[in-house]
Amino acid sequence: MLGTAGCRARPPSSRQPTPEEASAESVVVNYAPKRLRVMPLGPGDDHYLLLGTERPELVAKFRPLGVSERRAPPAVHTRAGDYAWVDGHLLEAMPPASPPRSQTQTTLLLYDRDIKQTTAQVVNLPTPCTQTAPALLQSSGALLYALVRCPAEDRAIGLELDSTGALRSSRLIDGAGQAELFLYDGDSYFLAAGRQILRAGPSGLPTIGTVPPPEGSAETRELVLADELLLLVDGIAGRVIGMDRQQLSRQFEKHLPTQRSVTRLRAVVAGQRLLVVVAERQPTGGSELFGIGLPLKKEPSTSDMTPVRLRLGGGIEASDHELVPIAASDGGGALLVRTHAGNTGPLVALQQLRM
Repeated sequence: MLGTAGCRARPPSSRQPTPEEASAESVVVNYAPKRLRVMPLGPGDDHYLLLGTERPELVAKFRPLGVSERRAPPAVHTRAGDYAWVDGHLLEAMPPASPPRSQTQTTLLLYDRDIKQTTAQVVNLPTPCTQTAPALLQSSGALLYALVRCPAEDRAIGLELDSTGALRSSRLIDGAGQAELFLYDGDSYFLAAGRQILRAGPSGLPTIGTVPPPEGSAETRELVLADELLLLVDGIAGRVIGMDRQQLSRQFEKHLPTQRSVTRLRAVVAGQRLLVVVAERQPTGGSELFGIGLPLKKEPSTSDMTPVRLRLGGGIEASDHELVPIAASDGGGALLVRTHAGNTGPLVALQQLRM
């Protein structure tokens, strides 16, 4: 343990990316939204929509920032959050009542196509739930998947909804009231709740796997699917755990060269590699992004022993970034969308990574 601590105390080495590893940046807008999301546009269009929170002086809460030139691979699974774009609509999960109380409904806000006018969509739940945090929302582009967490009842409720927020189906997941991360693949709900990883299939009790105690918040960890694997990426702990997708038995653990100052982590699978981008707080202020690529095979390799850290540039104090996979027909790799300081002020930029 002393050896590990000493190794983490020294900053891992890093270098600038080559043009093959990171393309030149393209500027999207010349201001810095507090939050960014990148999600598939919807049925019949596999490009990504870039969304950002609005300028404070304007009316709309969110607004589309642009559409990506690069396309998403088939059946892409985007990270769950408290709002999602689904078939031409923005839906937002509302905070629960204060103080929390047991109820059989949860509320979503449905925005019009200009993301200005809203209506409240009340969703009926199959069982009482005492919510203490907004639902987690994940979009497939055509449908919305939501996870409602009920800590008092120690359960979660998985919901499948259409683009207007109308309920199509629901699933109870016992023992998941404290879930922080959520991923749905069209068949099973994958959840991270403390030391437990759960897979809730269409029927029966959830399958449970165990991992080391999490470090940091949900913003510094990620669940990612890779063929027959489920990956748990922990930026502050500096590790990637590969588990069997069905049984959740541990297959391998890999070192992720990060520092404990990680404030935000995003990860995707591109081909046979895991691509990770972390934001790390810098001693002089602000943050810096680092990109890391790891092979997914179980057998250790040279790149496992000395993974490369690519310096992707400094950011503003509250730097925000998102990472999504790119279709192989468009060059593969990942699309990084980020905020950072430019020569004339803060901006949102995107670039293609092949780490």
